[in-house]
Amino acid sequence: MVTPMATPLMEADVLSAWLAKAAPHPDLAADVWRLRPTLPRRLHCGVVFDVVLCHRILVEAAYRILAGYEQPLGPALILPQLDAGAILVPRGTDARWPELIAATQWPERVSRPACLGNGHAIQVPAPAPASASSVGWLQEPEVSDEFPPHLTSPVPLARCLAEARAEVQQRPEHRGRAHRVRSVLPGSWRTR
Repeated sequence: MVTPMATPLMEADVLSAWLAKAAPHPDLAADVWRLRPTLPRRLHCGVVFDVVLCHRILVEAAYRILAGYEQPLGPALILPQLDAGAILVPRGTDARWPELIAATQWPERVSRPACLGNGHAIQVPAPAPASASSVGWLQEPEVSDEFPPHLTSPVPLARCLAEARAEVQQRPEHRGRAHRVRSVLPGSWRTR
């Protein structure tokens, strides 16, 4: 028996079904997204994934470092309006994130990356965006036989964010920028 090749439309449906699990009404969300696949998704954190949020420069540098260490990269977003990046991590990470960051010896007076769990929401781009969006993928979720997609492991992520912070602070054009981490999403993005 021949297995059909996955098409981009099939991949978008599989990804939408997974993302819909984090929507307030999963069945309704999946139906709406099937009809309008270019709509961005507003999803609750702490249901399917948690989200580590920090300055965009740190996320991009940490992902380069993770790739260099041959660590699996899970989905990550760029939030241009906040100049931030958001990394999807396993659900429950928010409970242990403060200890993970503290273990990296992150300086006390420097804003730390935040981990958003229950009570927060985040907007993710559509699997088939029609045009430029206020949110974009730095690393898209991979649709494969191992679904749901792999999420970035929080332990190496915390270490690589600290390494990225040290690296970025050495660059003259970025001195001080990595300190301005937005630790909380605007109130309008939180779940109600």
